[in-house]
Amino acid sequence: IKLYGDISWELMAVDITQSLAYAEKELNLAVKTGNKSLIAQAQSDIGNVFNRKSDFDSALVHYQIAADLRLALKQPVKVAGIYSNMATVYMRQNKFEEAMKLDFKSLAKFEEAKDVAKQAIILGNLGNIYYEMEQNKQAKVYFNKSLALARESHNPGTEANALMNLGGIYFETNEVDSALLVFRQAETILLANNQIYNLGTVYNNIGKILAGQEKYSEAIQYYEKALANRIQFQDKFGVGLS
Repeated sequence: IKLYGDISWELMAVDITQSLAYAEKELNLAVKTGNKSLIAQAQSDIGNVFNRKSDFDSALVHYQIAADLRLALKQPVKVAGIYSNMATVYMRQNKFEEAMKLDFKSLAKFEEAKDVAKQAIILGNLGNIYYEMEQNKQAKVYFNKSLALARESHNPGTEANALMNLGGIYFETNEVDSALLVFRQAETILLANNQIYNLGTVYNNIGKILAGQEKYSEAIQYYEKALANRIQFQDKFGVGLS
């Protein structure tokens, strides 16, 4: 069961269809054992795949099942992780108050558990919420906190996300050289760690900068690379943006 879950997680950044298939195998086998903790993990893993695919309603259904099971089992840190995932769904639905409430609950639990890597992720998520609410100054504070903790915990995925998010702030404030620099840094980290899913975001952002510099041919090339990446991962939200 754990192996199916691990395979699903690794495939999520490479092959989203197979990722879902392994998560469903994980759930089916977990149900056969009757182990509520394993069932909760499988439900959460399926939620992650649907979240990645931008099927938000399905993601929330599976996350809620997982959260209810974890609450019944009195596993507060596990609940915090699920709440964080639910918050990302709410954010992408522009339900910022719901997202922020869940993220701050999660952050408090991870601080109690002294889990620096998870704190870095939640801080980045909070930065994204502030960014979407057009509170760039506050967003930048949280992105920098996330970047520092990501490097402290040696988490390349979170580090790349923090860099991409900071790049978005730099782009908004017309600091295009700084924006391009951090986007390139993020691209290098993602390629080095085979985390190709988020390359769609990087390529799209580089395309924005090049378009702003009236380098239209190059911009289109990057937008097309972003679009191909997002089609590969069935990311409807990302496909729409590209």
